[in-house]
Amino acid sequence: MKSKKLSLLALTLTSFLSAGAMADDADSSVVLKRIQERGVINMGHRESSVPFSYLNKEGKPEGYSIDLCYKIIDKIKEVTGKKDLKIHYVPVTSQTRIALMSNETIDIECGSNHQ
Repeated sequence: MKSKKLSLLALTLTSFLSAGAMADDADSSVVLKRIQERGVINMGHRESSVPFSYLNKEGKPEGYSIDLCYKIIDKIKEVTGKKDLKIHYVPVTSQTRIALMSNETIDIECGSNHQ
């Protein structure tokens, strides 16, 4: 079971890193342009998908998926030139995450694919 979770995490990480490499600057991506103009990135997160994404004792998102999102957001800050980019946290579920990405409520969601 543990190796399955690690494989899933590695596959997700590879997918996101590959996608990030394709968008070399903010002009080539509608989403990066939107983030650059707003100065805010809306990050979708699960509230109880331990150890991937969950709320800590202070009520803030943390976990492996959140760490992955932060790494991608660091690259987005670099690409957009927005070092002071703010992060707006948006709770998602397995049922809502795709719809929220499609309707542009969230800009990024680094989550596991389990229910």
